[in-house]
Amino acid sequence: GALEKMCRRFAVLQCGSPAAQVTKVFGNYGDMIVRLLRAEGRNEIWRKYQVDEGIEIPTDAELATYDAIVVSGSPKSVYDKEPWIECVAELIRGAAKRKQKTLGLCFGFQLVAHSLGGSVAPAPPDIGWEIGGRSVNVKLEELRQYPYALDFSSNTFDICQFHRDVVDKLPKEAHLLGSSSRCPHEVYAVGNHILAFQGHPEFAPEFVRAMVNARKDSLPPETSKAAIDSFDSVQPPLPTASDNRIRQLCQSFLN
Repeated sequence: GALEKMCRRFAVLQCGSPAAQVTKVFGNYGDMIVRLLRAEGRNEIWRKYQVDEGIEIPTDAELATYDAIVVSGSPKSVYDKEPWIECVAELIRGAAKRKQKTLGLCFGFQLVAHSLGGSVAPAPPDIGWEIGGRSVNVKLEELRQYPYALDFSSNTFDICQFHRDVVDKLPKEAHLLGSSSRCPHEVYAVGNHILAFQGHPEFAPEFVRAMVNARKDSLPPETSKAAIDSFDSVQPPLPTASDNRIRQLCQSFLN
């Protein structure tokens, strides 16, 4: 009863897993998201659903019982047209209809955009993969119109990136809040109930390095080198997780 009401409940839709040897050390995407976003000293329940390949997809009614939803990254592409991807897109549309708080990260950023009428495509060939530490430019005046962002005071933030796909067209109702030199759509919001980042606030530089090593057979060597070097050039160097202001912004949004 009363105690349960005080307890906030969050669902993580985990849309993929890192390579097994990387997961052993760092945990799965859902673990990293919970580590980043769980608020100290608060009574919270975090439930992870492994939705990729349809392993465990909640019903719309079940998802509606949570205070907020986080949609994770994935090695898959939104346009792969796999049945589970469309199932999750349908859940996102349901959540948006009832204005349920939804945070999208990387693949989640792309899937939320796709679900609401935007489109996702591979980055242009001259851009290709974007991996490593990146600085994102924020439309500060516009971001601060949102009640959860009143305390945000910087024109830029640093974040880990690991993507080759981009949102090439935002949904009609989405409000662009951030972009970078390589990617025009880095942050968007829809109403007060959706916030999404192309980057990975939950990734630490060590995790990105481990992922690059695990995937080096499938990544162009110059991409791998640029990714590792990028952490030296981000000023100040990224802390153990991406920029702490983004963590605070996400927590403020979810609560």
